[in-house]
Amino acid sequence: MLEDPDPVEAQVTAITDKLRKAITFHADGFVQEYQQQKQQLENNSNWKRLTEQQQQQILNNRDLNEPETITVNTVEEVIDSLEACSIERWNDRTQAQSSKFDASRLEAAKLLEPKVQQIKLPHRTLKSEEEIKAWLAEVELQMMNDIKNGPLVV
Repeated sequence: MLEDPDPVEAQVTAITDKLRKAITFHADGFVQEYQQQKQQLENNSNWKRLTEQQQQQILNNRDLNEPETITVNTVEEVIDSLEACSIERWNDRTQAQSSKFDASRLEAAKLLEPKVQQIKLPHRTLKSEEEIKAWLAEVELQMMNDIKNGPLVV
């Protein structure tokens, strides 16, 4: 216990460094995904037709404001960061952004065209040209039926 240098301090430093790297890695991934999704949203034709106020309202409704900068320079900041968002939760947060931005695009479309409907395409693993053609025929039939009820968002 009285060794100099203190071996516990070295272990705490090593663990803190590993946690800091993990937090930074996940936070950077979250920011990259946010920026990519935001760029796609800003390129959306419906989104461009909304006023800035309408756009900001949609972003606020989905909690899609610019990510905050994470600071993990000290042990206390690392602990605070982990208390705010665990390493495991970072993956969930990053993956959830895609759904939030999809919902924002749909909300923008519905503001402009209230009868717009979102359709879900069937999920499959396609292994051949024939399977692709069959899937496309199925999707075409589904879309032709759905379009009768209003515009479609895919």
